[in-house]
Formats: sequence, structure tokens, C-alpha cells
Amino acid sequence: MIATFITPPENQETLVAFYKRVHPTVYGWKQIARLVPELSEVRDLSGNCFDWLMGVILVYGCLFGIGKLVFQQWLTGIALLVLAGIAGYLIFWDLSRRGWSALSGANAALNPKIRAGASL
Repeated sequence: MIATFITPPENQETLVAFYKRVHPTVYGWKQIARLVPELSEVRDLSGNCFDWLMGVILVYGCLFGIGKLVFQQWLTGIALLVLAGIAGYLIFWDLSRRGWSALSGANAALNPKIRAGASL
């Protein structure tokens, strides 16, 4: 954090180049997004938060589920692994619904759901 506050901010050309390459969600990037009118604004924060939460459930469900099975706590272990499987399916379902290009934002200008801020 200290380095963030004691170093000078990046110039606008660097930020515009980064925005064009990565095409992040517009939240926090509105000033730079205005400088690049040829790219549509990406508003997929709710979808990304949903996938992140399901990813956390997937990872921890597998981690603790396998741990419970190792210690022969069968019911809890299987329940956690089933929960992890459901979370994995929901990630797959959401990315299939939004389009797999949502992972990189590469085709966000072509996908009206992302552009319009598709919500769950």
C-alpha cells in the first residue's frame, strides 16, 4: 500500500492501452472508458461475483469434502463434494449462458448481454 501512495500515477496513455487490451468492467474505469468510445462498456460485475462465489464454494467444498472422506466422515464428505459439484455446474451454466468470451471480455462488444449488464 505504501508503494501505491508514494509512486506517481500512471499516465493516461498507459491506462488507455491497458483498458484496450484487458477491457475490464467499467466500474472504476469510467474516466478511461470515456477516452475509448469505440469499445462498449462492460458491465458484468454481478455475473463475475456469482462465478467467484461459486468458485470459492467449489474449491472449499472439494478441499473439506476430501478431508472429511479421509477421516471417514462419509456423510459430511459426500455432502460437501455434492455441494462442490453443484457450484461447478452453476459456473459452467453461467459461463455457457453469458458466452465463454466473458472470461476475457474479448468479444464483449459483440455480446449484448454483457454490454447491457446481464444479471442473474
